[in-house]
Amino acid sequence: MSLPIPGMPMPFRRLRGPACALLVAAALSACGGGGAGSPAPEPNQPPPTNPPPTNPPPGNPAPRVLSFQADRSEVFVGGSVLLKAEFEGQYGRLDPEGSALQSGQSLRVGPLDREREFRLVVGSAGRQDAEAVLRVPVRFRDRYVNLPQPLHLSQHAALLADDGSVLLIGGSRGGGALSDRVDRYDPQSGSILPFGQLLSGRAAPVATRLPQGQILITGGFLSGADWRAAELLDERTGQSQPAGTMSTPRTDHAAAPLPGGRVLVAGGVVSYGGSAPAISATAEIWEPATRSFRRLATGLHSARTGHTMTVLANGKILIVGGHSDNPAAPLAELFDPATERFTPVESGLPLRSQHAALMGPDGRVLILGGELGGENPQPSASVLRFDPASGHFAELPPLRQPRSQVRGAMLPSGQVLLFGGQTAANSHAWSAERYDPAQGGQALADLAGERAGHSVTRLRSGRVLVVGGESLQGQFNATVQIYE
Repeated sequence: MSLPIPGMPMPFRRLRGPACALLVAAALSACGGGGAGSPAPEPNQPPPTNPPPTNPPPGNPAPRVLSFQADRSEVFVGGSVLLKAEFEGQYGRLDPEGSALQSGQSLRVGPLDREREFRLVVGSAGRQDAEAVLRVPVRFRDRYVNLPQPLHLSQHAALLADDGSVLLIGGSRGGGALSDRVDRYDPQSGSILPFGQLLSGRAAPVATRLPQGQILITGGFLSGADWRAAELLDERTGQSQPAGTMSTPRTDHAAAPLPGGRVLVAGGVVSYGGSAPAISATAEIWEPATRSFRRLATGLHSARTGHTMTVLANGKILIVGGHSDNPAAPLAELFDPATERFTPVESGLPLRSQHAALMGPDGRVLILGGELGGENPQPSASVLRFDPASGHFAELPPLRQPRSQVRGAMLPSGQVLLFGGQTAANSHAWSAERYDPAQGGQALADLAGERAGHSVTRLRSGRVLVVGGESLQGQFNATVQIYE
């Protein structure tokens, strides 16, 4: 049997006889029948409730797939594929798109952000359906496309909007002032344009997406007089409105959405009324009905700053790491929205901060890199995985190199793309890597200059937007890049 040549069309192949087999990227799930029809009853078993007619209506041929193929053997992420089917039967349907097909018709599908499996279903009245499956591999080119317009930006927030655009919120843009700008990246035009304005300039804000296209902006460094002020940004219009006042100013804190549009805000560095900065264990919940914050009677088990929050499938919030003034602070805690209490997760593992926490498609959470080392923290290549089912952490193969202030994007495969960050106490990174939980880190193409304080956003097409950041000397990296 010959294998397909890269770049040549990838066909579905029909087998003679009753056997069905997977050939390269295409397979029959039923040869000359089967699929959606009812199977024949076993001996001494009652017949199926809706068996196919013993005598099909005259003139209705048995459905049969003659060919089902793509115009290429693989697709690069963000690309499209042209599918063509030839069959005998009264109708054809392409799943999961649900598109109707006629024999000989071609259909272009895309953009593709991951490997896709297409199923052709062919039917005739009173006959069992025939099906064929076509798998189309999708991979990255491992290269960057640089946008023509520069953007001097660092310490901002970036969020993927419902329409597929990316909002770039606040940050530092040079000139000694904190920015109140909201820019919008449009993947269709490839441009970044002004979109809205915050009520106050902010660097290092925490942005939390809410239902109905709202974004709650909390904390960070503000140009306004009251650093406790929060605001509500509408991702559809770019307009921002006051959203209440936190119980205390917070920088380097974390926030996570709760059911009903509420938001949990906890930890961070706090300072108010001339008091010295301190690491906080306080927590509060933003209530959308009143647009106000409610301080919780019981805060974090340990004060934290530089930690992460991840919403688990069971609705609880996983809080991991951070710097703490408590030498016995546990690595992680769980917040239960039903009881509004924090419970430490016993692990025996040391604290880390400035790491990335990303939930995989299986609901487990990867904790990648960060800083370890107490009073003299250093970037680490360590990777952990938290399993909500067991409540335990497991150590995984390490990153290719140590990284803190790391920014990454989770892929549907469970792998992670990581870009830039700090690789040593005196070094910001140009490098990027793909992390596989089973194998560890593998090098990707280098960025256009070192970056920390940047943002990484996976687009609907599967491509990855990398914006902003600074060199170790504090110089902006103004090159906006798309990894594909």
